[in-house]
Amino acid sequence: MTDVPEAGPEAHDAERAAWRDVTRARLAHRRAGLDARALAEAGRRVADALAPMLEALARGSASPPVVAGYAAVRGELEVDTALALARKLGAVTALPVTSGTAMRFVPFDADTPMRVGRFGIRVPEPSPDGPDARDLGPRELDLVLVPLLGFDARLDRLGMGGGFYDRAFEHRRRDAGPDPDPRPRLVGVAHAFQRLDDVRAMPWDVPLDAVVTERGTFEPRRPRRPEG
Repeated sequence: MTDVPEAGPEAHDAERAAWRDVTRARLAHRRAGLDARALAEAGRRVADALAPMLEALARGSASPPVVAGYAAVRGELEVDTALALARKLGAVTALPVTSGTAMRFVPFDADTPMRVGRFGIRVPEPSPDGPDARDLGPRELDLVLVPLLGFDARLDRLGMGGGFYDRAFEHRRRDAGPDPDPRPRLVGVAHAFQRLDDVRAMPWDVPLDAVVTERGTFEPRRPRRPEG
C-alpha cells in the first residue's frame, strides 16, 4: 500500500483561495439580485445604526474628525446618508480612489463634482486649487466605513479580492500589540446574509473593528486569529 503524502501549505493556500473566489462570486450574485425596495430599507436601517457611532465620534473629538466611506455599487448598502450626517456633525468626509494597486482618500462634500472612475465607481474630482485638493493618508482618518462581501465572528473580512483596503491599512495589522494604533476604526457595512462561519482569512487580511448590518452591529466575539 502506497502512503499518500500530506498536502503541503501551498496546496492548503490554493484550496483556501479557490474557496474564497467561489464564495465571493456567490455572495456578489446574491447581493446584486436584491430588489430596490429591500435595498433601500436595509440602507435606512444601517444609517440608523451608524448614527450613534458618528455622534459619539463627533463628541469625543477635539478637532473635526475624518470619516471615509464609499460609493455603493452592485447591491452594496449605501452610506451617503451616514456621510451626510457626519458632515452635519462637523466631520470631514472622504471617498477612496484607486490607482494601480494603491488606494488614496479624497475629501468631498455635497458640492464636490463627481465622475465615474475605475470599476465604474463614482469618485470625487475636487478643484486642484480648492480647499479639499489634498489627499488624506490612512492614518489621518478616524473612521472608515468599509464595503465587503463576507465577514465572520472574528470580523475578518472577505473583500472583492483586490487587496486595496488591506494594503491601505496594513499598519493596523503590523502595529498589533499591547498598545496598537487604533486609527482609523474600521467598520464594515454589510447585509446580514453576508455573515459566514469563517471567511478563511489570509495572513495579510486586516480585521475589522465592527460590522453594521440591517439586523444589528457585530463586535468581535473570539480572539483574533494568530498572525502568519
